[in-house]
Amino acid sequence: MPPSRGHQHGGKKVPLTVLLKDRRLMLMLALVFLAQVVAQFFNAFFTKYLGDLGVSNSVTGVITTLTVVMEIPFLFFGDRFYRRMSIFKWMWLGLMINGLRFTALSFAKAPALILLTQLPSVALFACFEFFPVIYLGETMSRELSSSAQSVLQMTSFGLARIVGASVGGAMAEVMGIGMVFRLGG
Repeated sequence: MPPSRGHQHGGKKVPLTVLLKDRRLMLMLALVFLAQVVAQFFNAFFTKYLGDLGVSNSVTGVITTLTVVMEIPFLFFGDRFYRRMSIFKWMWLGLMINGLRFTALSFAKAPALILLTQLPSVALFACFEFFPVIYLGETMSRELSSSAQSVLQMTSFGLARIVGASVGGAMAEVMGIGMVFRLGG
């Protein structure tokens, strides 16, 4: 990749450690990590769980497709929702919705009920992926905006994925995938 000039090019350098002193950012990252650990476990083991329940591959494909399709309208109207509450209220609401969702998923056995547990999946996308990016874009200085978003992505899709898949997988080996969903809820 060719080098590109960022906001810190040629000017005063702002160290990345400044981000660690921002309490609101650290709280947001902690909530993202908490939510994404369970979400990353879900991403790693959902299809296996459906297979264990006897759900066919074609029904699994339909459930997964509908889950993704439900996020598309949100991409058009999500910024309007974001303005209605603070980022932290959205995140707490997202934690509650997804807690109920994962708990319900752990009990659902029929494909129709599993599909119902997927309806609120947009809450995970909105509250822990979309809204935090908007928040960082609005609150971080230009010099730290891309660094803050990199830290968010590392937390969400790096650290949380490692913990969700590895620790969650070890827990599922001992107690079953459904029980891990219940604990995550």
